[in-house]
Amino acid sequence: MTIQPVTPADLPAVLHLNQNAIPRVNSLSPEKLARLAEMAARFSAATLDARLAGFVLALPHTANYDSPYFGWFGQHYHQFIYIDRIVVADWARRRGIGLALLADVAAVAFERGLPLASDLYAENETSLAFHLKFGFELIGRQTLDSKTVLKLIKQPPQ
Repeated sequence: MTIQPVTPADLPAVLHLNQNAIPRVNSLSPEKLARLAEMAARFSAATLDARLAGFVLALPHTANYDSPYFGWFGQHYHQFIYIDRIVVADWARRRGIGLALLADVAAVAFERGLPLASDLYAENETSLAFHLKFGFELIGRQTLDSKTVLKLIKQPPQ
């Protein structure tokens, strides 16, 4: 497995992977993906067997991002790196891709001395267990349009 920054040439494959992961993640248009890529603090792709196996897209607290999920962290934390999404291809699950992508973005956040913020749908127990195992703490809940999202944070090591 290799992890490297996403390039503009990778965007169509990343978009395809994202759209195949709905409803675990929200849909993206090509334009929105390009805007998020421009704002990203970290946008990395994992490749396994010469195929895109997954990606992580994380934003700095300074991003001009109109997501109410992102905004919640801005109301509660002065600085952070926000994981907007981690997506792993179905064929690549249970092969350490998600953990490697999470470690990749955590390294960026912790290098800057910033906490790593994340959220997930409350019914996604597998993702919650994954985050808690990685050392995230459950710090809150947010309900929008009858969807409950769990708020998690991982502080940098002391």
